[in-house]
Amino acid sequence: MFSSSSGSDRQDARKEVQLGASYKSLEENTLFFPGRALVDGRQHWTSTDTPWAAIAIGIVLTALILWLHPTIFGGNPLGI
Repeated sequence: MFSSSSGSDRQDARKEVQLGASYKSLEENTLFFPGRALVDGRQHWTSTDTPWAAIAIGIVLTALILWLHPTIFGGNPLGI
């Protein structure tokens, strides 16, 4: 029925055969869970990592859409 190894395990095994030690090193140093290096303390988040301009533009556009929505489309987008 189902094998105990997943497709990704077979892909990893094939890549290890094809690329050898370089792939094994990449696999050992690559984290499976996003943000794990931050939690483990291997990386540190700084304010320069945050796209502040994009966040500000997103907030302004969201507010503008919410404000203009009843005029342009009718109805309240928040259902209030």
